[in-house]
Amino acid sequence: MRHYPHIIWCVVYTFSAFCFGCTEDSSSTLNTNIVSSHLRIVIKWPGDDMADRQELALRDRIGQRIVNENIGKIVRSGTGMGWMDIVVTVEDSVSNSYRIEQIVEELVPDSGYTIQIGNT
Repeated sequence: MRHYPHIIWCVVYTFSAFCFGCTEDSSSTLNTNIVSSHLRIVIKWPGDDMADRQELALRDRIGQRIVNENIGKIVRSGTGMGWMDIVVTVEDSVSNSYRIEQIVEELVPDSGYTIQIGNT
């Protein structure tokens, strides 16, 4: 029984070092109030066919503008049955949804589109 106390202290010390190493630094300069969100841009095309080359090119141009203007990161995009959608992860959903509206209205002025917001 005399040989075990040092093993127990080693285990306690290792566990304590691990726990203290995993705690958050309260002096961090990161803003933890920012919640990333998904913005889903949904555009309805006339008819219910699959997207043609022009519609696919338009979807790509919208996505490229969003990325090039540092609005967010494209998570996925798709088309089908007369619909197109682009899902974007953003830091500030309010101001970035406004910026995305401007892009969509510029590139597809007569589209019936919606922007849906969801937290991640």
